[in-house]
Amino acid sequence: MHNVDDNSLRSVELSLKMLTVFTQNELEQLLCLIYDPLSIIEILIMNTKLDKLSTVLDIVKPQVPYTEINDNRLSIEAIDELLRRYAEKTLDFDVITNPNPRLLRTPEHKLMQSLDSLNLDYDCHGFLMPDEVPLKEDWVPNSEVIECMRCQKVTFSMFNRRHHCRRCGRVICYNCSVHRMQVPSYGDILVRVCEDCYQQTMGSETSDPGDSMSTKSVINDFWLLSDDPEHNNIVREEFSYEHAPSVSLCLALMKYHSKTIEYPRFLLDQCKNMFELLLPSQEPTQEIDYFLVIKMLKSLTVAAKMSSIECNLPNGSSLADRILSQAELLSLLAERGCLNLLPITNTHNKEAYIDAPILRKLRDKLLEREQWNLALEVSTKAGLDNTGIFATWGKSCLKAGCLQLAREKFQRCLDRNIYSENLETATCEESTSNSVLKSRTMSRLSLLSICDCKPAKNPILLDEIINILESNMQNIDKEIIERADQQKLSGSVSTLNQSFNLSAQPDVAICILNKLKNLKSISAGQYCQPEHIKETNLNTPVMDKIFFDECVYYLTRYGSHLSLMEFYLRHGYFEKVLNYVLETQLSADIFIEIYMKCLKDGVINTFQEHMSIIDSSLEVWKRQLAEQYWS
Repeated sequence: MHNVDDNSLRSVELSLKMLTVFTQNELEQLLCLIYDPLSIIEILIMNTKLDKLSTVLDIVKPQVPYTEINDNRLSIEAIDELLRRYAEKTLDFDVITNPNPRLLRTPEHKLMQSLDSLNLDYDCHGFLMPDEVPLKEDWVPNSEVIECMRCQKVTFSMFNRRHHCRRCGRVICYNCSVHRMQVPSYGDILVRVCEDCYQQTMGSETSDPGDSMSTKSVINDFWLLSDDPEHNNIVREEFSYEHAPSVSLCLALMKYHSKTIEYPRFLLDQCKNMFELLLPSQEPTQEIDYFLVIKMLKSLTVAAKMSSIECNLPNGSSLADRILSQAELLSLLAERGCLNLLPITNTHNKEAYIDAPILRKLRDKLLEREQWNLALEVSTKAGLDNTGIFATWGKSCLKAGCLQLAREKFQRCLDRNIYSENLETATCEESTSNSVLKSRTMSRLSLLSICDCKPAKNPILLDEIINILESNMQNIDKEIIERADQQKLSGSVSTLNQSFNLSAQPDVAICILNKLKNLKSISAGQYCQPEHIKETNLNTPVMDKIFFDECVYYLTRYGSHLSLMEFYLRHGYFEKVLNYVLETQLSADIFIEIYMKCLKDGVINTFQEHMSIIDSSLEVWKRQLAEQYWS
């Protein structure tokens, strides 16, 4: 009993020192708490009287011990726990992340509702206050309402917060709930009520606001505690910060927290909670201002990192860096309007952060929408391989006819053959038998030294590229090809007019432009093919020359010897196949494969005729033929 009396006297002593910073009117409200100094501090925190809080803590902290939290006994730990509890309330996001789909209204419905509100005055007298005060469990659930139930004009969001009328239980906006009054079952505490309930309770004539004030409330300090535990429980249950969420207020309160590891740990926990708000459990909701939340998250995370370093929290700084990195990623998605592409997360998963599988799904969705640059940035920030992005990007460019751009993209994901540097030009040019023999004699040694650099088999991506090009049977209009050539030239000449460069595109989508021109011709009643297409003969390949040359470019640069020669055979270029064999001094095994393919396809006679055209004596084919028949 002696110890209890000592504790009480100690509490009175601390309370008296604290009360010296209050005015006379405030003292009258706080004298009932003389045995509970912690509640005096709590009142200052609730009403954000931070200047007085600082003064009070400067007085109290040197005189209180570092002990475990024990009922009403004042200690540093008790003050810290109080600060953390209310700092968490400053970050309260009163939003519905999973709204009921039936509540979402179409823009047309909202427009009609707006027109109705202009033409018809809202009849607030149509609502009748219930006879009995509803229990809290009988209130209208937040999730069932997306706009004010009274005015039906305010749509709820992070800053148009939901409020419950304590008298009728409806969900209302701030403007419709500016009044407070005493309601049965809430004691002498002034609680929030809607305009309708206030008018029906107080009468049609507006009374003096001071008449409805509680005797235990003052204008400046509305949230007040007393020596009545039941009263205090109701006050704490009703309490909320009007301007939450607010990172600045949170950090302002935590400034008075002692520098222990609980300080950064609390901030990191709040960062995690805020981060979870950004991860959609379904489609992103309009109630959340994602840009603002991301900025708040960054500010809070930086503070958490600095406090982790100051308080020596293990792994705190690295965890903060991880959150910052992922916040940057979310900011990037929000800026591009692609936050809705973030895969829906499992709310039961304890790991709140974006892991590698989620990032891969996000990257794939961005590729589906052809958000190439954003996919690259996401992949780079996540440390994923960018090869697949360049491959998909290149194939999309190829289908559109942006041939030069496609080359640039494929160059980043295909290994170039050393051999192609010496041969890529020669394979695209026609040459006579004499020039072939001369070229073979002069470059024989150099070719032999590099002919083994080509792969034995084509990469899968290369086969896809050739398939895309060969399946394109369009005959590109000459004007479009000339335009593409001019465009390519304009990009390489630095002396062109600046305005011309600004209007120029980096590449021309010849396939798309060609289809558009064909559609224009058809719409104009022109159904005949252009003259240059009519003049084509049977010896001309079905593929347009521009696509044929692209195939040769890719096969020469990235493909195998066999794939290039098979391509020539498919399009009837026997002479090119034979010249290629002689120039590269290919092994007899590859020649035999080509020979057998011609035999299988029924074109061996044509193949042999071209062999005789190059050298009627067949002397140049001596090695290949000897291997063929002797084997």
